[in-house]
Amino acid sequence: MGTKRLYIATHKLEHDWWQAFSLGVLCNLLVCLGIWMSFSSKESASKSLLVLLPVAMFVSSGFEHSIANMFMVPLGIAVKAMASPEMLNAAIDAGIHIEHLNVATFISANLIPVTLGNIFGGAVLVGLAFWSIENQTHNGLQSVNTYHYTNLSILEHNMLEKLKQLRVADLATDDQITCHEKQTCVSALKSLIDNNQAGAAVLNDSETVIGFISQQDLLRALWGQDFDLEAVMIVKEFMQTPVCTLSPEQSILTL
Repeated sequence: MGTKRLYIATHKLEHDWWQAFSLGVLCNLLVCLGIWMSFSSKESASKSLLVLLPVAMFVSSGFEHSIANMFMVPLGIAVKAMASPEMLNAAIDAGIHIEHLNVATFISANLIPVTLGNIFGGAVLVGLAFWSIENQTHNGLQSVNTYHYTNLSILEHNMLEKLKQLRVADLATDDQITCHEKQTCVSALKSLIDNNQAGAAVLNDSETVIGFISQQDLLRALWGQDFDLEAVMIVKEFMQTPVCTLSPEQSILTL
């Protein structure tokens, strides 16, 4: 078992610089793609399976990952330091170059090129590729949104100009009825229903508007008397106050 660990750790230090860099690029390319693949699923089981496939591929292909190497190579160095002379001789006889197992060689021949390759494979080949696609999509959506926003601005401007020209008289109708403050609720409700009006202004003896009464107000009054049509209830007791009056020439934007 110790000899196997020495073999694996030593093998990782026998690549030249560019070979270690290339293996690092391919390794993190698969790892990052596995992470992005997991985003396409909502189930935990399928996420695990999607991540497992590219990770298993880079392990079986012999690609290099700096984090994994920071475990395997120091482990090999530790085994070499604690191994018996017999184990070391057996490793040498098996063709394992244990002289490569040292911290300096690990950093210069493996950790630096593999880490740079991992960064290039993940950040450049995967990260920048996705950023480029997202940026193009965002620019396309931005131009579409700008187009709609321009149309909306023109529409709002035209609508505002029309509203500036509208007066109260343009929207008012001349078929509105009024109720007297001393009129009974039953009579007022009948007048509203007959004239298809939801409500009416309430006038006093001097023809001054003092309130507003709606069908709902009148029905509420009748409901309080169990709809007794003989009960004496006048509009003044149930009308809504205060009220405001408008001039026919008044702009609707002031409302």
